[in-house]
Amino acid sequence: MLITTLLNPKAMVFAFLLLPLHAGLFELLPWIAVIALQIVTAGAAWVTLGVMLGRGVRRLGRPEIVTRTGAVTLVAMTGLIWLQTFWNA
Repeated sequence: MLITTLLNPKAMVFAFLLLPLHAGLFELLPWIAVIALQIVTAGAAWVTLGVMLGRGVRRLGRPEIVTRTGAVTLVAMTGLIWLQTFWNA
């Protein structure tokens, strides 16, 4: 799961948008290291959160709650982004 997070194409887009444009290879190495560390940390945090939530919900006997909560969260975030896009347009 962590490997798929690291290979996520969105992570590469963020990395290329956050790097300084006119820097040489050796100047970019610290930037790349920090971005790689942030990506690994974020991926590990999501995996840990998923495991903790999964264990907690399984104890309650209702694992479908995780799926439904995730779906509702995605819809809510999409709605907020959509609203913000129209308000700022």
